[in-house]
Amino acid sequence: MANYIRDVARDLVTHGEACFEVVFSPSNTGNLFKFRINRIMPRSIRYFFGHPCQLLSSASILPEVRQLNRERIFCIQLPGISAGSWRQMLQLLADIDNSSLNSRLMLTPGFNFETQRQFVEIARLRITSPIPWIHRISLKPKVVSDTYYVYRWLGMQRFRARLLASIVSMINSMLSVAGSRVGFIARIVVDGLPTVEAIDTAIQGLRAGTKGTEIAREFTR
Repeated sequence: MANYIRDVARDLVTHGEACFEVVFSPSNTGNLFKFRINRIMPRSIRYFFGHPCQLLSSASILPEVRQLNRERIFCIQLPGISAGSWRQMLQLLADIDNSSLNSRLMLTPGFNFETQRQFVEIARLRITSPIPWIHRISLKPKVVSDTYYVYRWLGMQRFRARLLASIVSMINSMLSVAGSRVGFIARIVVDGLPTVEAIDTAIQGLRAGTKGTEIAREFTR
């Protein structure tokens, strides 16, 4: 299950969304049904006259499609940001990386590399503010304070907690559909990890000044 959750998270981070289909098939006895969960390529689902279909080919005249059962299709997006906004953010980050590496200004005599790095860091901070992402943000040169860095780090932990909760909720919904057909009851419960509520409390304490940067240790044990 941990590997499955990791695969779903990888799809979400790559495409901004992930879709799955619950598929049933007769068992060897012929009475019961077996089920499996198939991954559907992101952005391949289209709606024709209100019915979901999977686009199997990109032919412009007569595209090949497969009809889908609405009750067996489950899609999930990153919490707090649409798939389109996520892909735009990734593209902006890639553009910044390319421009900072290939800038002709670097060939100019007296070019200040430290200033260039600071501009890049600030641009990354602004672009990734909806998450907020910290993995591409460095503390050298000193662009942000330690408090702000911990604030961003807590925001990232909150994003991860919400992401995990969304994935687990989707898995439980798929298990509910499969169980109603096959004849079982199952539910996934995650325990022992930081909750959104606990992280929100830490963020509020950091904002109010009642908590210091050491608050991050509570979520790294």
